[in-house]
Amino acid sequence: MRTARWLLAAALVLILALTACSGNSSVLAGPSSVPPTSPSTATAPSTGGSATSTPDAPVELIVEIHVPLTATPGLGKDEYQYPWIDDVEDYLVQLPTSDGEMFDDGESLGEEYLFFLAYAPESQLIEVAKEVAKLPRVPAGVYVVLSDTDKAMGEGRRVELEP
Repeated sequence: MRTARWLLAAALVLILALTACSGNSSVLAGPSSVPPTSPSTATAPSTGGSATSTPDAPVELIVEIHVPLTATPGLGKDEYQYPWIDDVEDYLVQLPTSDGEMFDDGESLGEEYLFFLAYAPESQLIEVAKEVAKLPRVPAGVYVVLSDTDKAMGEGRRVELEP
């Protein structure tokens, strides 16, 4: 019995030593509350040398497109009430990289649904947001918030989009 405990203790020490030598401290620390790409370390994906994005550079500007979370009129109770979310995502995915790219998946925040754009100049990202606001099923009242990875969703400078 003593030998088994000793062997178990020795094996544990060996595992801990190997883990420390490999630089992987996650075994000791347990699950991390920090996401794999935290906002302070978010980087732009390599885009093959696009003129407006810098591969692996920190993201400095994020444009949040805020859309009122309003059901589409005229749909039945059993139908998906927010098909405009898919419309916007489809539109943003097909953008040329010079016009910006989706920074993250869309998310709801209170009574709004947010889409995130980055990797282009501010003026270009705002133009994309204006086009989003004009899509057929998108509810009225769309605006943008100019933010960065250090701010929480919804924090930043609000910019109204002209109708």
